[in-house]
Amino acid sequence: MITSPSTPSAARPKPAWANSRPHFLIARPFVSIWVAASVLNCTEHRVAAWLEDGTLPFAFNIARPGVRRACVRLATTALQGRLAGRQRFGAQPEFLAATFPPDIPIYEPAKLAWMMQCDYDHIYNLIRARALADVGRRSYEISRESLLRFLNERSLY
Repeated sequence: MITSPSTPSAARPKPAWANSRPHFLIARPFVSIWVAASVLNCTEHRVAAWLEDGTLPFAFNIARPGVRRACVRLATTALQGRLAGRQRFGAQPEFLAATFPPDIPIYEPAKLAWMMQCDYDHIYNLIRARALADVGRRSYEISRESLLRFLNERSLY
């Protein structure tokens, strides 16, 4: 029997992947809008609307100072909260303290680039622009205080 497009969708079996609860595993604490759109199965415009109305909290513009184009990163936990229907963190200070714990006072640019889902050059450019403070003696190192100040200044919505 050949089914026509008018066959009700209830008559067709669901694929196996559609029966599972949506979940994902991303180890990085921040992701780009494009990754968020892929995970949430929506457009970048929908993600931006959710950022504006507060549905997706903890978003930051990590672009260099004076650059017109935004470089938005949002918290992976916000995506997980959106899928689960509840947020893990209530406020931004709580989220930042969990993401950048006080017992880690220094971050290397490579580690920070991995966490922010950007390349090393972006972090070095932020250091050169004095948006992040270099406290290293022989190599670049970014202090936790500098990083928290930068993110608090660059918080969106």
